[in-house]
Amino acid sequence: RYRHFKGTIYLVSNIVLHCDTLELLVIYQDFQNPSLTWARPLREFESPVDQDKYPEVKQELRFEPLDQEDTRCILKRKRTYRKIYPGM
Repeated sequence: RYRHFKGTIYLVSNIVLHCDTLELLVIYQDFQNPSLTWARPLREFESPVDQDKYPEVKQELRFEPLDQEDTRCILKRKRTYRKIYPGM
C-alpha cells in the first residue's frame, strides 16, 4: 500500500516491462475502488514531489509506502528485472 502525495491510498499489484522500451512500469489500483487500475513508469512512481508546484505538500515522494514490507517487495522486483535485463 502506498499513499499518493494528494492523499489517496493505492495497492501496487505488479511491476511490468514495457514491451517496446523495456522500461519498468508500476501497476497500481485505487484502494477504495480497485476497478481503477493505473500504470506509471517506476522512475516517476519513485520521484520526489515537485515542491515548486505543490509547496504546501509535506510528503517527500510522489508515492510513499505505508509499511516496510511494501518497500522490500518493490526493491526485490526491481533487482530481479535488472538481473534479467541488465541494461535497465
